[in-house]
Amino acid sequence: MSGSGGRRLRHRGLSPQPARGRKPRPRPRGESVSRPLRADGGRGRRALALPLDLCDRSSAVAALERALDEWGRIDVLVNNAVYVEPASTVPLLEADPEGLLRLLDANVVTQTVLAQRAAEHMLDRGGGRIVNMVSISGREDPRGPAGQGGWAYGYAIHKAALMRMAGVLQVELGERGIVAFSLEPGGVLTEAVKSMFPLDVLKKTFERGDYLVTEDVPAQAVVWLASAPEAAELSGRIIDAETLCRERGLLPDDRIVMQLD
Repeated sequence: MSGSGGRRLRHRGLSPQPARGRKPRPRPRGESVSRPLRADGGRGRRALALPLDLCDRSSAVAALERALDEWGRIDVLVNNAVYVEPASTVPLLEADPEGLLRLLDANVVTQTVLAQRAAEHMLDRGGGRIVNMVSISGREDPRGPAGQGGWAYGYAIHKAALMRMAGVLQVELGERGIVAFSLEPGGVLTEAVKSMFPLDVLKKTFERGDYLVTEDVPAQAVVWLASAPEAAELSGRIIDAETLCRERGLLPDDRIVMQLD
């Protein structure tokens, strides 16, 4: 994923998907982060920025294969990218059916294909971890209509669908070494969120301070889920990033809660 959420993960040693949406870019936006990491050879860091289009599954698979060609292995897959369009934000009666299909195709089917390919490789190596970034919108009703303090149907349906993957992976492949999680990041003001909602809508949505957390919260949660041996005990579950950070002491309190100015 491009943008702030991806930067936080990359600086912690994980590189999520570097692109979201349809428009091709002449240069991967992840280059702004991968370049300094590549230059930091003294700490043994390596980075590879790869563009992919969630609406074009062949480009997503090509990016995964390129990573395999470069490093020969995939230990962790973080499905963090998201495709957004008008159907992501409008009320249900205004949702374009074709737009809903595009959202499901990009944000569920493509993510599933990536997980399938990654899991096949991981099984050959004895195991691996998959983290799907989901949302509370996939399991709870909104507080208000879309644009008035609540989320849209089009956004919720693809998050709800993706949320089911981790449990299925645990049941089907857990005994063969695949560890999978659905991670609810909390309210993080990523570039994708800002592109979907104007500031006044965001303020109304987060007016009580609920959900809103710093970018460090989901980033640190992903790193722990991807690397901590004891995290395997939580495989298949829906994990709240803020709760995880507090219970495991992953971050001090002053780096968890964010205020919306």
